[in-house]
Amino acid sequence: MQSALRSMFSRTIAIAAIVGLTAWQPAPQKVYICDSSSSYAYHIDRDCSGLGHCKHRILVVTKQDAINTYGRQACKICAR
Repeated sequence: MQSALRSMFSRTIAIAAIVGLTAWQPAPQKVYICDSSSSYAYHIDRDCSGLGHCKHRILVVTKQDAINTYGRQACKICAR
């Protein structure tokens, strides 16, 4: 029984390696951004005072999207 489980586990790891997966990948970090063209930062804390000035929608995006897609940088208040 253990031999069969080891064999199945080994095949699963081999397949994951072939397709570029790892056994465990952390979930992408979610951050908050103001949906305004003049906004420049992403926020870790939804209650950040910098985000409190937003008069537009507040979007929840991944940190990578905030940086790469929206061109945002870390908030100097909550994302130091």
